[in-house]
Amino acid sequence: MDIGAGWTVRWIGRLEIGGEGMAASMAGEVMALENRLRVREGLPFMIDPTLIVDSTMSQFFASPRFRKLEPSSMRSYTTSYRVFFNFLWTRGMTWRDADVDAIEDYEDWRRRAPQNPSHVAGTTFKRELAALGLLYHWAQSRGFVAGSPLLTRVVRLHDGSVRETYEASPKNTQRRDVKWLTPRAFKLWLRVGLEGMGVDAAEDPAWRGRNSDRNAGYAQLLFDSGLRRTEAASLLTFEIPEADNARRYVWSRVGAAATKTKHGRAFPVQSKTAKMLETYRISRRAGAIRRAQAAHRYDRVSEKLVVVSRTLDSLTWKDDAGNGATSKIANVRVAERLRLYEEANGSLEPLWFWLSEDGLPFLPDSWENVFRAANVRVAATGMPSPPFMRPHMARHSFALIRLVHFMGVFDKRFQLAPEDRVYFRQLYGDAWLAVQSLLGHASPDVTRDIYLAPVQEILGRTLIEYDEEDLQGLVHSLLSRSPRVLDTVE
Repeated sequence: MDIGAGWTVRWIGRLEIGGEGMAASMAGEVMALENRLRVREGLPFMIDPTLIVDSTMSQFFASPRFRKLEPSSMRSYTTSYRVFFNFLWTRGMTWRDADVDAIEDYEDWRRRAPQNPSHVAGTTFKRELAALGLLYHWAQSRGFVAGSPLLTRVVRLHDGSVRETYEASPKNTQRRDVKWLTPRAFKLWLRVGLEGMGVDAAEDPAWRGRNSDRNAGYAQLLFDSGLRRTEAASLLTFEIPEADNARRYVWSRVGAAATKTKHGRAFPVQSKTAKMLETYRISRRAGAIRRAQAAHRYDRVSEKLVVVSRTLDSLTWKDDAGNGATSKIANVRVAERLRLYEEANGSLEPLWFWLSEDGLPFLPDSWENVFRAANVRVAATGMPSPPFMRPHMARHSFALIRLVHFMGVFDKRFQLAPEDRVYFRQLYGDAWLAVQSLLGHASPDVTRDIYLAPVQEILGRTLIEYDEEDLQGLVHSLLSRSPRVLDTVE
């Protein structure tokens, strides 16, 4: 059996009962089966190669340990389980049979074995070990396995403290291969990949893409704001800032519960981008809502939370049973945001800003497919070194561009000459702090290490050399010196 062709992962969606949905009698049988198999709405379940649902894994997925993970972590963890389980299956084992030798063999296969054409980096394997550790710790505490196959060791950190890590964890790991786009490379990618234009900026008559205004607006929002994929994808209608012709940037705020670190923060958006988003809201988004209302699609959505009042910082809603609740907007989780509706002109409509053509919320993971399709289109133009884009690359690009901008601002504020800059490293620490705040990192060390450390040498050399270049010139001068940066020639 080929690796990856055996175990499968499925996700439980909501049942639509009545209308075009499932008949009530059949729905009852399905819900009874789900209860017996311990599967829950919004959670995964796993099917082994003999087409049997693993009920123990369903119990694990329904446990608080797994449910407290962010949706993106849930998906990455289940992917890790599927790959590991398939590896074991080819050796005649299930995950309950895994021992220390199996973990060592898996580490070798995953990272070095010539039989595996898709090796992973050390940081990726560390994350996979964390996923396996969560599973086996839970399974051992519930008596499903006698012990964990993951051996641990104690390591001493630079500050003298100690912590426990997995024996199979790579000893020396490098940061992932972070890449950025310059503003002009991003503009070209957006124009060709999402808006259906040619490389020469002329309209492509062969373009048949839909939702170009939605997709381009979302991508530009990421590039402007530095928001993570899910943070931007889960914004509500009233969290989209309004354009202001008197200001280049307008600001809004992402709620703490919708962020990875659970710390809310302000984010900037160009006024021209805010206008793009408003155009989407009153045109394509409004059209999708009208079609959904005409089809009574919102009436069949189960477990809606209908907002009955809203203040600057709180929402009050009623559920399907008529029970009311009030929550701070900052505390509304992504899963709850998906269920929020409000009544407008006598009809319900979603508060979730980004919608599919059927008028229902466009899920965060679906943006990966949008970007992937855009990359294929850009590559098909035949242009030399075509730019490509992933949602998180917009965040990397935002971080680096903001850092260069802030350092330029500090230069002007303190009237630093080029020969003085080398003596003001402490001053530039303020720029790191500013970028850290915009990205929502717990400390500036995270900002330096993950996003910007790979180009610190290039950054320092450019800042010392440049004199009266404008900001865009400085950005392109800096970024063109790094092989991790994707640029294009105008």
